[in-house]
Amino acid sequence: MLGGYSWQHFDLNASSPIGDILDWDSSGFSVGGGLETAMSSNVTVGLEYRYSQFSEKDFSSDLGLPDDTLTSTPSFHTVRIGAKYKFN
Repeated sequence: MLGGYSWQHFDLNASSPIGDILDWDSSGFSVGGGLETAMSSNVTVGLEYRYSQFSEKDFSSDLGLPDDTLTSTPSFHTVRIGAKYKFN
């Protein structure tokens, strides 16, 4: 099990000639868990799931819109599969 504080920098870009549209930093939280098992005395394989959610961002004033017209609450689901080899 895992859980804790998370921070992310977001950067929204468009193709040339527009370039950067918005960028911002956001804090939030992450929770998840995983499993790991030994395949031999030197090799383990594992699977991990993590969910991260960040604070809501109101883009309205950045784009000249009325308040709360365009908001987003970014979140991510991440799955990792890995193998480890122990030298020795």
